[in-house]
Amino acid sequence: MQLINICTFSGSVGYLILFTMKTLFIFLISLTYSCCFGQNFISYFNQANKAEYYLSENNTNKALSALKAIETNFNKLLPKDYFYVSILYYLKKDSVNGFLYLRKCAENYGWPTNYVQEYRKNFPELKISDYSIGKISELENLAAKHRMKSVEDTLMYFMIQDQSNRDGSNVLSIPLDAINQNMLLNYLKTNGIPNIFLYGDMFSSVLLHITDEKVFSEFESLLIQEIKKGNIYPYYYTSMIDRKLADDKSKTKYNSYLYETLHEGGTKKKINKNRMEIGLSTYFRGTNIVPIAEFKSNEFKIINQ
Repeated sequence: MQLINICTFSGSVGYLILFTMKTLFIFLISLTYSCCFGQNFISYFNQANKAEYYLSENNTNKALSALKAIETNFNKLLPKDYFYVSILYYLKKDSVNGFLYLRKCAENYGWPTNYVQEYRKNFPELKISDYSIGKISELENLAAKHRMKSVEDTLMYFMIQDQSNRDGSNVLSIPLDAINQNMLLNYLKTNGIPNIFLYGDMFSSVLLHITDEKVFSEFESLLIQEIKKGNIYPYYYTSMIDRKLADDKSKTKYNSYLYETLHEGGTKKKINKNRMEIGLSTYFRGTNIVPIAEFKSNEFKIINQ
């Protein structure tokens, strides 16, 4: 009897130790996940914007160093930045790492074969073999198979509904817009924002036509959360804000919707501060989702520099 009690006690202790170790392991995994993936991506965007500026100034060493530091700190890069790292390696005649980062770009739903064509036009010294491009194209096709038709069709529906609510004079059909906007809001709150590199930004036009204050406020909160997670670029949020300010005849906050003017009272210093607080580039305008091939083009250069 005594032996049985000892065995029972030993078994209980063993189970307790096993349970404790399992709990500790799960805690450590959660902590690691939080450290690696719980960062505020506004910092990421600001650092990446600086690296993009270095590249535009042909300072390849600073640009590469900045992007590699981001990769270390965040344990990943977004597809555009994987592509920039690849280009920087190729410009440094390191085709091995150049191909490695082209591959990372493709595997993360970037479309580097499209980007390379533009870069070849503006960087004649860029040497990427057709064989490498062919291999990357195969990876892009594999990545595209992850696209779900149901998600694609849903996003397309929201975009079509939004555009069909415009008439010849672009007057808002407020009741129909409100229905579509609420449906999109509920969809995004339930499912999150679908990967914009895989599905594109078809929903973004809806953000420019929100008039209901409550719906606008909910979209505002949702987009800020998604920016901080790195799921969406700041431009979609700032263009929504600036479009509404323009409709209300108010001063621009980010100068991301109407670039021709800073609006009355808008100052370069104040607007650049606002842009940095949300992670929007103070060097180039536009969505900043895809790599810029021609940095000196007025299409990208922002007015308030």
